[in-house]
Amino acid sequence: DPAVEKLFYRTIEKGKIRAEMRLRSDRNDLAGLYYAGTAHGAIAGYESTVKRSFLSSLQHGKQAVEIHRKLLKTHPDFVDAYLSVGLYNYVIGKLPRPMKVLMMLGGVRGSKDEGLKQLERTLHHGKFAREEAAILLAVLYDREKRPQDSLKLLRVLSEKYPANPVFPFESATMLTKLGQLPESIAILESLLNDEKARNYMLDFIQFDYAEILFSM
Repeated sequence: DPAVEKLFYRTIEKGKIRAEMRLRSDRNDLAGLYYAGTAHGAIAGYESTVKRSFLSSLQHGKQAVEIHRKLLKTHPDFVDAYLSVGLYNYVIGKLPRPMKVLMMLGGVRGSKDEGLKQLERTLHHGKFAREEAAILLAVLYDREKRPQDSLKLLRVLSEKYPANPVFPFESATMLTKLGQLPESIAILESLLNDEKARNYMLDFIQFDYAEILFSM
């Protein structure tokens, strides 16, 4: 929706301007550094997933990480900044070896395991980005073949945000991977009886339900 996209960019820009105003007064200002980095991170996430503008997304992601690394040098206990740094480390660490070598030649390094630890640190000790860390880790645990760990986070998120159908849907996906089909079916049937869930993601719910029935 062009109107929503315009509002998104306009709102993020307001946040960047206010953060930059704080940094003009004090270049190590905690709020200025955190929200300047967060603004670039939000744009990076949107442009990589929605607009599929990967080069622009990479640039914003790099800026977010550079700002948050600077923040961590002066405020090492502000663990919320590890959200962007941890994700960056994980992504670089997961690159194919030839690409990783090229990145290292350019001075870019990352570790998958270190990235996961940093995201887990944000999850357990963060103040502002705990939910974002939980969502990211739920996805990454699934990629790491850890569906049980992913399911634990998704259940917590489902309880905290009962109006959001994505979390129970993803919980059903993890239950299916764990072979707990009756529980998965129960969740999918409850989503099919939820008008909001049907309007938002009926095709996904029906497809997963059919896949389970076919496997049985």
